[in-house]
Amino acid sequence: MMTRSAARDALRSVLGQMPSKDDSPIDRIEWHRSLIEALTRLASTLPDETGDIDIDALKRQIARSEKAISKLGGSR
Repeated sequence: MMTRSAARDALRSVLGQMPSKDDSPIDRIEWHRSLIEALTRLASTLPDETGDIDIDALKRQIARSEKAISKLGGSR
């Protein structure tokens, strides 16, 4: 199991690699998949109720990434 600190570091790493609109759709799909994975790992380290991180915001970001993957022609 990943620690919360390691999960946050992984998320920061993914966010630091955010693709631009000029990157290929495949690269953008892979980034969104990495983002979903990092957010899911971070969420798994949190207790059910925490004031530290907004769980609903995590869920919204995952949904946005899944929608972006779909628009780019990828499947999840």
